[in-house]
Amino acid sequence: MSENLSPAGLVEGDKKPHRRPLLILGGLVLLLLGVMAFLYLRDDAPADDSDFLIVWGDKALTNPLVEFMKELGPAHPEQLPSEMWMMEHTISEELLARNTSLLPAFHKLMATDASSWSLIDINASAFHVWSFPSLFCFGSRVLPEIIEDHVRRGERQEAVTLALEMHQFAHRLLKAEAGLHVYKETLDLQENASELLLKALEGTTSPDLLKQAQEQLSGRDPTPQDLILALKDQYAAEKAYLLDAVNDTGSFEVVFRDEDPSFIKRWYRPQRTINQHLEFCRQMVAGLDQGWAGAQAKADAWAGTIEKRTGGKWARYANPNFAGDGILLHVAPRRIACDTAIHITVQRMLMTSLAIRRYELAHHTSPRTLEELVPAFLSAVPVDAMNHTPLEWDATNHTLQAASPWPLDSPWNLKLHVLPGELPPLLGGKVTFGKDDARIRFLLGPEAPGEKSGSADTPSPR
Repeated sequence: MSENLSPAGLVEGDKKPHRRPLLILGGLVLLLLGVMAFLYLRDDAPADDSDFLIVWGDKALTNPLVEFMKELGPAHPEQLPSEMWMMEHTISEELLARNTSLLPAFHKLMATDASSWSLIDINASAFHVWSFPSLFCFGSRVLPEIIEDHVRRGERQEAVTLALEMHQFAHRLLKAEAGLHVYKETLDLQENASELLLKALEGTTSPDLLKQAQEQLSGRDPTPQDLILALKDQYAAEKAYLLDAVNDTGSFEVVFRDEDPSFIKRWYRPQRTINQHLEFCRQMVAGLDQGWAGAQAKADAWAGTIEKRTGGKWARYANPNFAGDGILLHVAPRRIACDTAIHITVQRMLMTSLAIRRYELAHHTSPRTLEELVPAFLSAVPVDAMNHTPLEWDATNHTLQAASPWPLDSPWNLKLHVLPGELPPLLGGKVTFGKDDARIRFLLGPEAPGEKSGSADTPSPR
């Protein structure tokens, strides 16, 4: 019996057995690709964040801030921040009188035990700054108006006393339970108080008033422990935000304005994003062992890694959490350590400027070096918070200087150089960053404490 042979000399019935290995191999390849796709696209399991959980106490019944906010009542519409107010603002006598009537409640609050202050509501959830606008409106708008009114009336002692109370108020908010939830806002409030203090001290020839201000400002620098608690507060808030972001189109529109939200959501892994944020916080805490500079270096390294994953033409397809990484770069407080160090440095420059003015009143000439202020006017020559290098005093130009918090080749410096020149005035002085000499400069000129041009009570240098 003859067999039906193929052109290759094979029996047709033998073809099927030869196909099975190929089918099996193809199936295994597809299975492997499916497993890889699953592992690539799946979200992470929640990380153990027990070391970053904060347990709030029960101070709801004895919290002086609650009583104070009740006495304040709702924020007055004219007191709420507005761009027009920042450009040109005139306050009515009626509103000024209303603001002044709130001072007894403020003094009553400041007389309470600060350890009982809490920014926790009765449901034991942290307040957000916009959840109680009356409190921060009072600190950022009401108190400044009253202080400036004292200055206009020549009531210097009253203005200085209230500015120092405002500074202490911000410091107490920072130390209050859950106060680190509004870390940046309280630092801004302190800087505003310092600026008002300089206005109140302008042209003064009273060594006692200058000494009072210098002594009361000391010891209020944020500490590394404050930053750790702030990171924990911020992590708790952002954890809830990142979990809800997948259901909130607006969250994506903040970062990805021109993208299709449905496309972005496909490249968002909420838990993976939260875990990355937790890693960022832990890295910064570890870096604090080397001071503010160490924490900022850790933050920069973390941000550099995330930026690499989100950069490039094909990043959105090669990175399964492209959207999550983009949101992280937007919400993570990447410069919080550096901003804190700058705040501390400028506050130290402020206190040093008060010491210089006291020296000038005592000796009728400016000190040649800051060492001449020690120990009568300063316990030691202050150092900048980031680099730990001593502040420098340029007696010829009447200028205090501190090293830049960033290296000259830092991308932060490059951003500042886009528009060369001076940054806006800060705390009565000027902070400038030169192209080849990035430094913080505090100018003790006509606007500095005790240096009022043409003032009859300002002593002339000998």
